[in-house]
Formats: sequence, C-alpha cells, structure tokens
Amino acid sequence: MTAAPGLLGVRGLPASWVLAAAAFGGFSLLLPVVPWAIAQAGGTDALAGSVTTVFMTTTVLTQLAMPKLMHTRGHRQLLIAGCLLLGLPSLGLLASTAPPVVLGISAVRGIGFGMITVAAAALVAELAPARQLGRATGTLGIAIAASQMIGLPLGLFLAERFSTAPVFVLGALVPTLGLVVAARLPQVRPAPGTVHGRPPLLALLLPTVAIGAGAIAYGGLTSLLQIAAVGLPVPIALATLSASTLVGRFGAGSLADRIGAGRLLP
Repeated sequence: MTAAPGLLGVRGLPASWVLAAAAFGGFSLLLPVVPWAIAQAGGTDALAGSVTTVFMTTTVLTQLAMPKLMHTRGHRQLLIAGCLLLGLPSLGLLASTAPPVVLGISAVRGIGFGMITVAAAALVAELAPARQLGRATGTLGIAIAASQMIGLPLGLFLAERFSTAPVFVLGALVPTLGLVVAARLPQVRPAPGTVHGRPPLLALLLPTVAIGAGAIAYGGLTSLLQIAAVGLPVPIALATLSASTLVGRFGAGSLADRIGAGRLLP
C-alpha cells in the first residue's frame, strides 16, 4: 500500500506526513538513550523507567485537552508548538542529566509529543478524502515507522560510539526541522459541532485496550532493552521492531478502506 497519487496532490497532506516523521524521528532518537544515560550515571532501573513514565503521562494529559485546543487554535498552530516543545528542551540535557532536570525536560517534551500525535492524525483526517482516509492514515503510519526505524538504532549507536551529546542535539534539531514544512500546512479547525458528544464507552473499549497494551509493551521494550540486554545487538533489535511496524502499517490503510477499521482492529 502506497499513497495514492490523488493524495499527493491534496494540499497540506504530504507536509503533514513529513512533519510527523520529523517529530517521531526526534522522539525515537532519545527514547532509549535518556533512560540508558540515567543508568550509566548510576541511577536505578526504576528511575530510568520513570523518564518514559513522566513523558507519557504528560503526553496523555495533553491529548485529553487537544479536541478543545484544536477547535480554538487550529491544527497548524498546535503542530508548530508541539515541534518546539518536543525538540528544543532536549538541549537542556547537554547541561545536566540529574534526575530533576531529566524528569522536568521529559514532562515538557511529553506535552509537545501529545500535541503532535493528536493534531497530525486529526489533520490527516480533515484533509484526506473520506474514501481514501485509510490510505492517508496508513501513509502517515509508514512515515512515522520509517523515521523510528532510523532513529531508534541511530540514537544508541551515536551514544555508544561517541557520547550522548550528539543524540541530544539531534533530538532537538530533527523535530524543529519539521517547522520547515509547517508553512505548507493549511489552517484547519474541526468543523463546528465535531467536538461535542461522546461515543459509547463500549465502542472505545477495544481500541483503548489494544493501543494501551501495545503502548505498554513498546514503551517498556524501547526504554529498557538497552539496560537489560547488555552485550546484545540492541540497535538491530530496535530497528527490526520498527521495520516490522512499518510492514504492519503498509497494508493496514488499504485494508481499512476495504473492510473497515473496526473489523481490522481485532
């Protein structure tokens, strides 16, 4: 499954894919490296794991506020803010990796990540024709998985071969580069009335359980594998993880358009 030619001509859609890839690339560069740096500095495994916990906590809290923010601020403004909050605070890690500093920076970066994860997917849904929404979303997933396939092993490689400093710099630079394409994003807000009403709780149960289980497994594996599997080819393992994610997403968009995302999820 690739992006249909018609989708490439939709104003703002390719730019949204590129911006999301840059943001997730910066996210994945630091994801295994920051906990590893904490452990290398003598921190406990619990402290190393708490870095990702704090990051994802502020991510989730931000995501809960996003429907209202998108309605008032628009997708583009939130994506720009998200890139800045996710990227620039990473430079603070050059000055100190003391636990309070790292946890504070992780909290701020999590806010930016929460903005990007929701606004990027929502913007794709607003821009893509309804009949090609699955393909458009699938292409977004492919762009994200491809950037993670590079970022996860590259961050560890640079940290082990040289130091964590270039990783922290790249972690700031890559998401910020997403701002280059932000000018090509249209100013879009959800249509009036789309933020009101709540879907039935039962309808949310399956996707919530599925994505929650996946997020727990993915977060634990990517954050702590380098600490637990000393002497093993962890960068290769993480690259394989992202590559398999890319394969899964490759056909998911097309299948969702054919049989429906609800049937595909189980």
